[in-house]
Amino acid sequence: MRVLDWFIKPPVKATPIVPVYSAPMEMIARFLANGQVVWFDNNAEGNIKEGFLGNHIIFTIQDWKSSKVASAPPLVYEIKDEKTYRKYRAFLADASVDSFRRSQDMKIKALEEIEGHDMQKVLDRPNPHMSRYEFEYGLQTYVDIVGSGYYMGVRDGIADPEKGKITEMYLPPAHHMTIHTGDINNPIKEWSLSSNPDKKISAANVCQVRNFSPRYETASQWMYGLSRLFSAKGIIQKYKDGAASEIGIYQNNGRQDIIFPKDAVDPNEYSLEQMQGIRDAISSKLKSGGISTSTIELGSIRIGFSPTELGILESLQDAKVDLCALYHVPPELFAWGEHSTYNNMTEKRKIGLTDAVLPELEKRKDALNHWLVPSYAEKSKAKLVIDYDYEYFPELQADNAEIVKWMQYVPLTANERRALFKYDSKRDQNADKLMVQTNLTLLEDMGLESFPGNPDDNTFGGNNDGN
Repeated sequence: MRVLDWFIKPPVKATPIVPVYSAPMEMIARFLANGQVVWFDNNAEGNIKEGFLGNHIIFTIQDWKSSKVASAPPLVYEIKDEKTYRKYRAFLADASVDSFRRSQDMKIKALEEIEGHDMQKVLDRPNPHMSRYEFEYGLQTYVDIVGSGYYMGVRDGIADPEKGKITEMYLPPAHHMTIHTGDINNPIKEWSLSSNPDKKISAANVCQVRNFSPRYETASQWMYGLSRLFSAKGIIQKYKDGAASEIGIYQNNGRQDIIFPKDAVDPNEYSLEQMQGIRDAISSKLKSGGISTSTIELGSIRIGFSPTELGILESLQDAKVDLCALYHVPPELFAWGEHSTYNNMTEKRKIGLTDAVLPELEKRKDALNHWLVPSYAEKSKAKLVIDYDYEYFPELQADNAEIVKWMQYVPLTANERRALFKYDSKRDQNADKLMVQTNLTLLEDMGLESFPGNPDDNTFGGNNDGN
């Protein structure tokens, strides 16, 4: 009997060309007689279609954020010092550049990486169909666009599918997940996918990462999480209307000049085609590098407005900045801000990471530590925890010159100093003893004469006459 039998829908009579997918993928996909896989299309996908797929501005911001979130790999650690670990997490709760660096110093003392752990294999390759980067990228995109992202777990418990180690994790389409509520002590009993509504997934095998939602129009609405774009509908529509207007103006050639003989008694005696013909003839000669002349004096009438005159370009720019604020991402990263210069780019990247990326990773870390880790911790003596390796963000790392300057004022052990420069620890008996700076020396110890000075005046080391 297969481990995942609980996850498989009833067998379907199919032709030999029907592809074979793993059981969790059968939950996500629907098969037709000709072997094609059709992903369900829900009418509630407006945020995905209009906001993400249909708006290149949101796609640009979301792509930057999801890529950054997926860049930091999750690692398995053992907690060595719980008190320092709590302080470390506190510094990351609302991180600034300075508090982030202090937290990384604490992490050295609080945690020790465990190499080769079975749980690490699941983190590195969640399932046979997706890489870690693709999984993490997709999860973050769902959290922002839909309001929730989900880990769908498969366990190795043969007797009980709700127990045992989680050996695979799948990423279901978040906008197709349906909650089946239980009692007051167990508000979410089961889940199902719109692609296979009859097959229920136990709540123990689903980990939800969601945004807080204040919506209570229905009994379980708040449980789904709130899309980041929910309150941005006005901004999205504003940008959409502005972009459509700009395209329409350019399709109609924007503002136009109509040229006609100035001495005409009645300009209406010339048809619109005749006046446009005069204009086009002059424009053609000028564009070809020639000189256009006329024996009669000409007049002109300007019709229409340019995108600049209508303020469309400024409106589109404002919408870009507003959408960046929605994501807590500085618009200067995309050259949309007022002061988009190379000099301030490094600082803006730091702000984007501390304000937009780190909070998402901390939220995800909590979810995994409450769901994935317990399935491995039962038979482990070590206090396991999942944390992200933030060294993959070079923008947040202090350069060596800053580290050396900082170390002059802080007592550290030799191993702590080596760790700051990413060197391995030494087993020398003095390597874990504190060291202090001793660069202040008396002149007499250097063989030079020192003078006590005159206590009656403000001189130091001078003679009695104040010189």
